[in-house]
Amino acid sequence: WKQSVIAEGRAKGYVQTLSGRRRHLSDLVSTDPALRSRAERQAVNAVVQGSAADICKKAMVDVYNDLTPLGASILVQVHDELVVLVEKHQVDELLGKLVTAMGDGVTYNGIPLKVSCHSAISWAEAKGK
Repeated sequence: WKQSVIAEGRAKGYVQTLSGRRRHLSDLVSTDPALRSRAERQAVNAVVQGSAADICKKAMVDVYNDLTPLGASILVQVHDELVVLVEKHQVDELLGKLVTAMGDGVTYNGIPLKVSCHSAISWAEAKGK
C-alpha cells in the first residue's frame, strides 16, 4: 500500500486523503535521496493522518446537533480523537452517537474502521486508559 501511495504521488505530484484533500510533494521525484525519502514518508503520513483528520472533522459536524440538547460540547480534537464534555448521566447516550459519527464499521478501500470510545472524569484519567 505504501509503495502505491508513493508511486501515485510521484505520477501526480501530490497525494490525497480519503476525502480528496491534496498534499503536493515535489520532492517525491528529487534526485537527492534524503529529500526523496523524506517526501515518501510525508506522502504516506499525509494520507493516513490527513484521512483520520477528515473523518474526525466530518464526525464533529455530524454529531453537533446531538450535543446541544445534551448540553455537551466538543472541547478539542487531538489527532484522531475527539474530547467531549458531557454530564455523567448522559455519557452512555452520547458514546453510541460518537462511535457512529466516527465511522465505526465503515469500510474505506476494503479496510473497516474500528472506533473505540470511553469516558473519564478527567484528562489524566482518560489518557491512563
